[in-house]
Amino acid sequence: MHRILAVLLTAAACRPAPEVEFVATPLSPAEVEAWSAAAIRSAHHEITVRRTITTGSWCRTLNADAVRTGSEITLRVVAREAGDDCPPGEGTWGYMAIIRDLPSGRYDLRVVHTFATPGRPSRLVLRHPVLVE
Repeated sequence: MHRILAVLLTAAACRPAPEVEFVATPLSPAEVEAWSAAAIRSAHHEITVRRTITTGSWCRTLNADAVRTGSEITLRVVAREAGDDCPPGEGTWGYMAIIRDLPSGRYDLRVVHTFATPGRPSRLVLRHPVLVE
């Protein structure tokens, strides 16, 4: 019994992370309204998330990764500082993340925004059940 459990745990640990295609673009104040509602769509072995993130300034680089643990998928969008010479004010970005290579099934999708700014904690911004075919 212990040997079977060890093999299952090893197989789960070696499972590759889902592939994430990620695109982010700065939004003008007029564009924010059109992007304000989060959108989730599932297709053949993938989930697409369309959402906004507001950062401390425009001088940020954004990237994303995904982790699948059983039936839970966590998409983590990370905003990092990109330089010191930045105009003041917050930057709002629209992003689209496509999580690929998922087996068919029901998933609990979680989207977490993470900031590399001291004192600004990560936030769970979306939790939604998704059926992937």
